[in-house]
Amino acid sequence: MKKTLFLAASFGLVVSSFAQTSDTLRTAVVLGDAITFSELRTASDEVLHEVVDVASYLSKDSRFQSRQYAPGSVATVQLGGANSAQSKILWDGIDISSMASGVVDLSLVPAALLGNQAVKDGSNAGFSGSTSMIGGINLGWKATGKKFFTTLFQINNIGGQSYVVSNGGHFGTTNYRSFVGLTQSTNTYPYTLGSNTLTMNGMGFSTLQLLQQYNGKIKRTSWSNDIWFTQGTKSNRGSILTSGIPSELEDTSLRLKSSLQRRKNRLNLFLGTEWQSYTDTLSSLDLTDTNTYTQFTGQYAFKDSVQEFVSEFSWLVSGGTSREASKGLSTVRYQRSLRPGQHALVKASFFNGKPYFAGAYRTEFAPVKWVNIQWSLGTYYRIPTMNELFWNPGGNPNLQGERSLGSKLSFKKTRPKYTLFFTTDQLFFNQLIQWAPTTGSIWSPQNIEDVYLSSSTLGSQGDFGPIQMELSITHQISRVLEAAVTSNTGKSLIYRPQWNGIHTVEYSQGPVVAQVRTYFISKRFTTRDNSETNALAPELWSDLSLIYKIRKGQFRLLATAHNWSNTARYAIPYFPLPGRYYSLTLQLNSKRP
Repeated sequence: MKKTLFLAASFGLVVSSFAQTSDTLRTAVVLGDAITFSELRTASDEVLHEVVDVASYLSKDSRFQSRQYAPGSVATVQLGGANSAQSKILWDGIDISSMASGVVDLSLVPAALLGNQAVKDGSNAGFSGSTSMIGGINLGWKATGKKFFTTLFQINNIGGQSYVVSNGGHFGTTNYRSFVGLTQSTNTYPYTLGSNTLTMNGMGFSTLQLLQQYNGKIKRTSWSNDIWFTQGTKSNRGSILTSGIPSELEDTSLRLKSSLQRRKNRLNLFLGTEWQSYTDTLSSLDLTDTNTYTQFTGQYAFKDSVQEFVSEFSWLVSGGTSREASKGLSTVRYQRSLRPGQHALVKASFFNGKPYFAGAYRTEFAPVKWVNIQWSLGTYYRIPTMNELFWNPGGNPNLQGERSLGSKLSFKKTRPKYTLFFTTDQLFFNQLIQWAPTTGSIWSPQNIEDVYLSSSTLGSQGDFGPIQMELSITHQISRVLEAAVTSNTGKSLIYRPQWNGIHTVEYSQGPVVAQVRTYFISKRFTTRDNSETNALAPELWSDLSLIYKIRKGQFRLLATAHNWSNTARYAIPYFPLPGRYYSLTLQLNSKRP
């Protein structure tokens, strides 16, 4: 099987190289972008977009599965059934996914950084970012110079409060935009266990976010500077079976980004530093583990109407209790439009003494009016993280990167009142990295599995005057094709639902807007042997929202009943998610939307 995958991947790379390929750095490019399912931002979403985090906001997207114990806890993304580290988080084209752990805690990322096409599903992400394999999120915002001032206040009955102040404008020729958000909660929520209604304690959290951008133009050169500061403290009880004394996670990060663009040339400089401290209070001794991570990235990009070249170098430093290492990462990417509707990509990275290569080809055509079809074929890779290579004990400095071969087919039909969308990805992963026991009780990452993933999404959107509707259904298949532990062969990956569906209906009448959003998630296996005994049962629940607008939306009041059916829901076994609870959000805008 490994030889077959290697030959297939090599064939894809040769085809792509012959076609003189390249990569899309940002979402809006002259070269054209992949067909994707654009977000329908309802009246409720417009309010929440300014006050909640990315993990909470994207729960309305069936392609997106958040791995999170409870509201406010560490949240990572799974797209297309892949691992969290295989989906990358970009900030204006800079990969900010921690090369220490491979992920970003999305509960610490404000949804204000999300555009309506921020999610890149499947192998579309291979055309953006250096090491994306099966999906990603592209963050970004821009100061336009338009003056505005927005304040938001949100409370709920499980102990949560959020405050947000966002404003923008200009002084002279310099545009500015800023965002300050504070959220804190005791996170004491009700849940059901059989016929009993109980209360979860010990999951309190607080987060602070500060974002600022300044941009302008000097003669023919455009410039921008960004500051992003985050501070978070989280408690983690563990489960309803453990002690009520929680562990604590503290996280502080600072990200700085500076950009210069002159005609077809762009230079990006990024500096990010993060400090984490995890204290385990469940034992008789308080054990504290600290981790630090610093990333410096310099990126040069040249782009015209038919091609784009990107050269990038990052210096990565990981420290703290369990690993001390520093490495350089070099990446080059080149994308070219071969002819209208056809694009090709080649990219290569060098890290930890090993080279990595990838290539892809994408074509688009419109067989009839209003209908667009896109197909792509490519090879992709994921570089091992610093933790996987150098964690002490158990790091594996000889670890190989993960590789994949993927094909994607997308269909989109657009009419004045509705849109239909379908996409399907088929990916074969080679050398999948898994932490597994080695000598004694030491666990170490190893390249021990080959995996097949299939992810398909069917979506529709309709605008019928006062009624707006959206439906998205995602189907996933994951199978271990070959594993070092032979009993795992043929099994599904854990915590991947086969079906995930979300349906939204919004009705507007004058200043009043009512919304019902219904969620469905199918059974999830939680053990590698796919035991039915330990599987999480299917879940179906709804949120009800009511908005009242004054002065055409200058003042908005949003009331929501979350999980109003009080469905018993679980993130992992013995860790219940909230039952029915309520929130109230007030938004005041200096200008009408």
